Amino acid sequence: MRIDEAFDDFQKSVNEDIDQTRLARDRRDLFKKALGSEPDVAEVFGSGSLRASA
Repeated sequence: MRIDEAFDDFQKSVNEDIDQTRLARDRRDLFKKALGSEPDVAEVFGSGSLRASA
């Protein structure tokens, strides 16, 4: 196996699972909506890897 083929195989194993990412985003959005509706919350925003990829 050549180095570029090995890298391609490795990349496939570490790529995100798009269904899991969608689920995480849905849960984040649900949490932001619930938290944002509280009267003492001034601002709600995402953070971490989901924020970086959005």
